[in-house]
This record gives sequence, structure tokens and C-alpha cells, in this order.
Amino acid sequence: MMLNVSVSTSIYLSHPVEIALTRLHELGVSRAELFLDPPHARVDTLLEDGAWQLLRDTLVEYDMSVSVHGPSYDLHMCSPNPGIRNETKRQYAECIDLAAKIGARIVVFHAGTRYPGDPPGQEDSTSRARALATLRDLAPIAQERGVVIALENCPFAENSIVRTAEMLAGIISEVCLASKKC
Repeated sequence: MMLNVSVSTSIYLSHPVEIALTRLHELGVSRAELFLDPPHARVDTLLEDGAWQLLRDTLVEYDMSVSVHGPSYDLHMCSPNPGIRNETKRQYAECIDLAAKIGARIVVFHAGTRYPGDPPGQEDSTSRARALATLRDLAPIAQERGVVIALENCPFAENSIVRTAEMLAGIISEVCLASKKC
């Protein structure tokens, strides 16, 4: 009997994502979130020829639908370091590509946290502006590939730029206005 619930593969974080999917399938899970943080799973490895097809075929064999959760531990769209932001954008764009290739309609990203070194009193707005720039670049890629970007809220994280529903709605509204595609 397949369970009508979704479980993140992060529950098996210390194992490769393929093993996590097999174990979830054996438990009767029909929906999963592919958690793409190394070493559990690396989006660049999964995008290699043959790897994403095997993943897609496994999902079809297991009759399992998935969403994709982008890497979150060492990527940061609010980083004041442009190199980190660019790498975040590159890997998040790869997550969107992978989602499209394996039939996932949703990709989840963390918006990030404010940086305490930003000008006093402007930490939220400065960090938010960096996240918005990244999201504005990713929105058309997702739109073109038929994938929806979902931002994960982090109400427990004091420095998160998405601590409330209002903050989340504001970011979504600004990205939609910029892309004219929501």
C-alpha cells in the first residue's frame, strides 16, 4: 500500500539519495522531497548523462512523485560575497534543470539570512536585496522549464529574511513584479 504522504530523503542523509528513495519506496511512500545537499546528493552529479535518466526511471518504477530541495548548508543567496551568491545561483539553476528533467514541478530554496556586517539598521533590506536579485535571475529559468520555486520559511532563525508570512509575501510580490510572470 502506497502512503499518500511526502517524506524528505534527508531522513537518510548519511546515505546516497538512491538508497534513500529505495528505503522510502519499501516503506510505501509515494511522494518524496529530494534533498540535494552533499554527500547525500549532488546536483551536478545527478545532472550527468545517465544519472538523471536513471533517477527518473527509478521514480517511474517506484511510482513516486518528487519535489527538489536545493542545497542549503553552504550556499547563501544573501551572502555579501558575490562569489558565494554566484555559486548559489549556479547550483540553484542546476536544481531547476534537474527538477524539469525528472518531472518534479517544485524546487525549494532557502532565501537566506541577513548579514550582521551590513550597515547598522539596514541588515534586513540589504540582505533582502541580494536575495531578490538572485531570485529575479532564477525566476525566468524556472518559468521556462515549468518549475515552481518555493521559498522555505525559517521562523525559528532569528536572522532569516523569511521569518513571517508577510516577509515571504513581500519577496514573492517583488520577484513577480520584476518577472511579470506570476
